[in-house]
Order: sequence, then C-alpha cells, then structure tokens
Amino acid sequence: MHTKKKILKIIEESKFGGPQKRISIIAKNLKKDFDILVLLPKENSKKFSNILSNQKIRYDSINILALRKNFKIMFKYFFFFFNDIALLRNKIKKFNPDLIHVCGGASQIRTIIASIITRKKFVWHLNDTYTPSIFFFLFQILKKFCNAFIFSSYATKNYYFNKKKVNQPFEIMQSPVIKDKLYIKKKNKIIISNISNFSPVKNLELFLQFANNFKENKNIKFYLCGKVFRNQINYYTKLKKIINSNKIKNIKIIKKFNYKDILKKTDIYLCTSTNESSPMSVWEAMNFGCSIVSTDCGDVKRYIKSFKFCNIIDLNNLNKSYKFISSFKKLNKHQMRSIHNKIISKNGYQRKIISYIQFYNYLINRN
Repeated sequence: MHTKKKILKIIEESKFGGPQKRISIIAKNLKKDFDILVLLPKENSKKFSNILSNQKIRYDSINILALRKNFKIMFKYFFFFFNDIALLRNKIKKFNPDLIHVCGGASQIRTIIASIITRKKFVWHLNDTYTPSIFFFLFQILKKFCNAFIFSSYATKNYYFNKKKVNQPFEIMQSPVIKDKLYIKKKNKIIISNISNFSPVKNLELFLQFANNFKENKNIKFYLCGKVFRNQINYYTKLKKIINSNKIKNIKIIKKFNYKDILKKTDIYLCTSTNESSPMSVWEAMNFGCSIVSTDCGDVKRYIKSFKFCNIIDLNNLNKSYKFISSFKKLNKHQMRSIHNKIISKNGYQRKIISYIQFYNYLINRN
C-alpha cells in the first residue's frame, strides 16, 4: 500500500483570518493526497480549531504566544523564545514530516529556526508587503536556509527580494476562492462593506473617513464587520470614538455575522488595507459579484484594473474615489458575472489545489 507523504502546516497565530482560512481550504482538499497535520497555538484557537475539526483536518496545538503590540506579551515572547523553538522542534520530530509548510509570513521566526534545527525540508509562505524591521532583517539572514518559497502575490515577492532573483524554487499562490453563486442586489440603498479583524494593519480609519464623507447621503450605508479580540479592544474603542465624535450615523458595526450574508447584500466592497498581499475578503467579494474600491495593496490592481465599475484609491486624492462612489450605479448581472468569472479563473480553489500538489511533490522529491 502506498504511504502518503507527510505535510506539516505550522502557523504561529490562531486568530482566525485570511491565512487560517487559506490553510483550512487547502488542507481539506489535500487530505486525499497527503497526510496533513496543522500545528497551531492554543491561544485564540477556538474558531480555527472548530473549523479544522468540522472539516476532519487533523491538528495539534502548542502552548506558544503569538507576538502582539503589547509590552507584557512582547516580553513573554522573547523570554520564552528559545523554549518555544524547543517545543516546536519536538512537535516536528514527533510527526516527522516530509515537508514543513511555514504558513504565517515573515514573523514565523521560531518555526523557521525549529525547522532548520530538525533538518527538515521547509517552504516559507510569505503573505504581506510589510514587516517590522527586525523580522525583515532576520528574514535576510534565514532565507538562505529555506528550501523554497510561496509568495501570496507578485507584490510580496518584490517586497522581500526587491525584484532580485530568487535562488530557491518558488511559486506565486494567491489565496484560494470557492465558487459561489451570484445573488442580484436589491434595488434600494447602496451597501458598502468591509469584513476584517479590528487590527491597525487594516487601516479602518480610512473606512470611517469614507463613511464620514457620505454621512449626509441617505442612499449609502456602510457595514463594518469583524470580531473584536481581546488584544484589539483598544483599537476598536478608538474607532468607536471617531464614529461618535464625527456623528457618523450611516455606519453599522456588525460583530456576529455570516460573511456570505454580508456579501450577498454588498454593492461595493471597500478594502482599506495598505499591506495585505492577497486579501481574501476582496477575492470573496469578487466571487459574489461586488464592485471593488480598494487601496493599491498586494495584487488587487492586477485583478480589477480592467473593470470600469471598480476603483483603486489614490491615498493622495480621495476625491477621485468619492466621485466614483457618488456616481455609482448598482451592477447588472453581466457586470457581476464578469468580475465573478475573473476571480474564479484566477483563484478558483481547484486550480490552487493542483498547484499545491505539484509543488509539494516537486519539493519532496527534490534532492
């Protein structure tokens, strides 16, 4: 009987977001071809672990802290740094994978060092276009030990290698999308939404700036959707203060939601992040036939520049995007279908699964 090759997917952050969703989609569809194990921290893991359990994806948890912009957590992170590496090393040795997929970007330094120590093949998945200087510096040191790279966008590849040659094998793997059916939007108010974690990297102040600009327009409604984690309460409170001080009444914050229900209603998906590489929420919005108004983050421009009913935000001149929204007309079925087809043809999960299978097998069999 043919023994499946072992793939260990490790991420140092369990808080559910784009990378965690990507892991669940890919792992679910690779189970037939590989023996998959997902290793994740216990902290904030309830939603992620439940999704993995429901999809019958094998996972293991580890008692390490994700890095936060909090002095106490940062102190614990560095104090237990080498202990955490030892814990990760032991988990790697126990599973004895043929390939380690380091899933969480440039900050996964502990996992990278543990992978090097165990002398296992590993692929480093980079999924942003900005990282703090310390991690960028460490990346420059550690990258030579890496067997391969996966970049979530061309923008990510250019950021980390400054358009220089990558000496190891690599692939550009945008976040996968599962095809959904289209729903014609209702002919009442224009709904502009954003679905994300309440994190400063999402630049949600810009979303509020748009809402504030249109607060006198009774035909436009803004939905800001996301779960507030304990370490995000301060940022969430800051956003609430902006809303209250500016008397922005055309915005609704939704903490409990089904993202599909939101996107079915959404006319314009407004992405305000500046450093995301392959924003899954944008791809999902395209999947539901939404118009996209977005900052020039990651590879978004590559996907929407051909559509007149989408818009890239000029951060030096927001009036261009304000005018776009002011004159916006709800998309017809043909327009919705065209943007839906674009994302499925580029990022449909079935295509991505084939790419992952081929790349994993190539790396495992490569000397």
